Amino acid sequence: MLSGVASGVYSLGSAMARRSIDLAYAVDPSNPVIAGRFALSEVSNPIQGDRPTNFREVAARALEQDPTAVDAAVAIGLASQLNNQPAQTDEAFAYALRMSRRETRAHIWAIEQAAMRGDIRGALEHYDLALRTEENATDVLFPTLASAASEPLVRKELIRLFRSNPPWGQNFINVAAMSASNPKDIALLVEELRRAGTKIAYPADQLLATNLYNRGFRQDAWDYYTSRINRKPGTIRPFSQTRAYSTSFDWKLDEPTGILPTIIRSGDDYVLDVSKVPSSSGAVASQALRLAPGRYHLAGSFEAPQGSDRSAYRWEIACTDGQPFAMADLAEGQGTQAYRTAFTVPADCPQQTLTLTARQSSGFQAQNTSFASPTITRVGAGSN
Repeated sequence: MLSGVASGVYSLGSAMARRSIDLAYAVDPSNPVIAGRFALSEVSNPIQGDRPTNFREVAARALEQDPTAVDAAVAIGLASQLNNQPAQTDEAFAYALRMSRRETRAHIWAIEQAAMRGDIRGALEHYDLALRTEENATDVLFPTLASAASEPLVRKELIRLFRSNPPWGQNFINVAAMSASNPKDIALLVEELRRAGTKIAYPADQLLATNLYNRGFRQDAWDYYTSRINRKPGTIRPFSQTRAYSTSFDWKLDEPTGILPTIIRSGDDYVLDVSKVPSSSGAVASQALRLAPGRYHLAGSFEAPQGSDRSAYRWEIACTDGQPFAMADLAEGQGTQAYRTAFTVPADCPQQTLTLTARQSSGFQAQNTSFASPTITRVGAGSN
């Protein structure tokens, strides 16, 4: 459950500056600390050529000179792993942990050992220590820990660990929410952590809703989104200037060539202001919806300068990854114009996307058109 990180042991050593340790060892090969670091650099970064291959002997000699040379012990442990010598590996890493609780590679070995014994709590204790002492350890340990969250027993022990408020905790939640391949399990973990009193900070909820959506768990994404954002099915989230991380269920602004959409304040509300040159076209703004099958009305208003071509814009509603099944061409006229159109959501279309699109129009100069937030209302039985 919590194993599988051994392959990342070697990458953690790659951060050592090879040139500086090479020079230091060339100047003072009898220094056990320098020799230990040199041996660790060699075993962590094996390359072809005329590099020396006796790094294990160098490490052993350094450890004889200075029993506290932890890098030398780790070098021996890594070399033993590469040579498939489990007894020597265990001895070297166990010794390194006795000498220093800050040695990340030894903690990774300890995680593997605890996982093989089924000791979840023990493995998580070493995760905690490694993540507290080595910033680069997150690249190796976070993905494995997120994957392990699929196991209820691991989630239980993680909740216990989070009561101590580990300094890496919120970063792990954000990374797992954004990129874990098992977002439904991460959603369970986040909700269990929240019930246990752990504060889930921004933008974890938005990242998790987006990850669920992008991995095809559209209903789960919507359920999670509405549980945190308090939006009812059948409604559209209005335009706003919130700096919060946006999900697919919020407005996404596109910028095709020649078109610049911006959300600006207008009185007590916000509007979408679109600057467009006549020859340009493309999607301007979109938002994912979850409308039940049935009849609806799409309504709203817009305002453009006198003489502009309102027919250059159209609202489209499409099933996700499909062709539009409803369209509303914006009528021409002067001043503020209102629109209202009826449409039907088919039974086989649980997920939809509302998109404002721009089309090529007549004229030569760029013009600005302002759109109020559109609304969608259910028609007939069961309407909102």
